[in-house]
Amino acid sequence: MKHVPLIIALVLIVAACNLSNKFKTSNNSNSSSSSPSSNDKSVTGEPVEKPNPTAAQTAAIANGQEVKWDQQGITWTVPANWKKQDVRNETLSYAGSGAFLIANISTMGSSFPTDVSIKAMSEGART
Repeated sequence: MKHVPLIIALVLIVAACNLSNKFKTSNNSNSSSSSPSSNDKSVTGEPVEKPNPTAAQTAAIANGQEVKWDQQGITWTVPANWKKQDVRNETLSYAGSGAFLIANISTMGSSFPTDVSIKAMSEGART
């Protein structure tokens, strides 16, 4: 029982530190969004890999068709022979030549920590 107040104090200190880090991150992202953004940095300030398409990919883009997902405000360029399979609020799919474009949007609340989730998925994909 002597350790309970100490444990509570440690939990409060850790929680306060975590909140201060979130406020710092929030302030940094707000200040960067008001200034012109650089195309080679992500939201977290980490470097972003620039695209380097092959000749075949460049040709597919040049001769491709534009696909708009109006419900989400997203646009892709797909090869000209691709056909629409399904378009809904949360999913979109196009297919052609043995390949597919399948997009899914998760309906998470605005309080979901997307920055942490995206970074974790990115780091997981690197390994």
